[in-house]
Amino acid sequence: MTDALFIAVASFAVPSSSQLALLALVVALFLASALTSISRSRHDRPSLRVSAKACGWSGIAAGVVLLIWHASQRDSYVPLDDNFEAFIWLSLLLAALVLYVQRTQPVAGLDWFAMPIAILLLAAAAYFGSTRPTVYLDTLWSKTHIASAFGGSVAFLVAGATGAVYLIASRRLRTKSLDTGQRVGSLERLEAIIRTWVVLGFALLSVALVTGLVIVLKEGGQTRLGRHWYVNPQVVLTAIVWMLYAAMLHTPLGPGLRGRRAAIVSLIGLLLMVFTLVAVQMMPP
Repeated sequence: MTDALFIAVASFAVPSSSQLALLALVVALFLASALTSISRSRHDRPSLRVSAKACGWSGIAAGVVLLIWHASQRDSYVPLDDNFEAFIWLSLLLAALVLYVQRTQPVAGLDWFAMPIAILLLAAAAYFGSTRPTVYLDTLWSKTHIASAFGGSVAFLVAGATGAVYLIASRRLRTKSLDTGQRVGSLERLEAIIRTWVVLGFALLSVALVTGLVIVLKEGGQTRLGRHWYVNPQVVLTAIVWMLYAAMLHTPLGPGLRGRRAAIVSLIGLLLMVFTLVAVQMMPP
C-alpha cells in the first residue's frame, strides 16, 4: 500500500552524472564485499574477513555522502523524499543491519545474499530516480507509513537472507559436509535470528498497513491505487506477505511451520516484498 503515498510533481532533483558515478562506486564496494565474503567459503582467512567489512562500511560511508549531496541539491534534508533517496536509504539500512549482525552475532554467509539485494536496490535508485521521479505526501500519516513500510522491508530482507543461510546449513548437515568451507552456525541460532527479524518486520508492516488504510479511506479514490484499491496487485501482494509472516509467528499453535519450512517461507516473503516495491514504482501517475 506504499504507493498510496506517491504523487508526481513538476520539480524534483534528478541525480546528476557525478552522483550516478558515486552511486556506481557504492555498488562496486558492496559487490567487492560480497565477493570477498563468498571467497571465505573456501579459505576463511582473517584478511578476507577484514576486507569484506572494510568494503561494506566504505560503501555505506560513500552512500551517506551521496545522500547528503543529493539532499543539498534538493534544498531539503528530510529523508525518503524521492525515489532516488528512498531506495538508497533502504539499501544502506539493509547493508548496515547485516554488518551489525555480523559484528555482534556473526552468521557466516548472511552477506552473500543480503549484499546482492542491496546492490539491486541501488540499481533501482538509479533507474527509478532518473525515469520515474516522485515525492511523498507531507503528512504525519504518510511519514509514519513510509518509515514503517521501509523499516519492515529491511527487516524482512534480513530474515529472508538468513533463511537462505539456514537452507545452506541444513543441506550441509544432511550431506555431512560441515567441515568444508566457512561455518554458517547452528540451525537453532539461525532460526532464532529469522524469528527475531520477522517479529520486527511484522510489527512495522502492520503499522504500514493500518496507516495506509487510513490514507486510502481518507482520500477515497484520489490516490494512485484508484477507487478499487482493495484489488490492486501491490495491495494484494502486501496482504499476502503479512499473512505469510503472521502464520510464521503463530507456530507455537502449530509447529509445522518451523525450521526449514520457516526459512522457505521467509524467502518467499522476501521475493514478494521485492515485487511489491517494484510494483509501487510501476504504477501509472
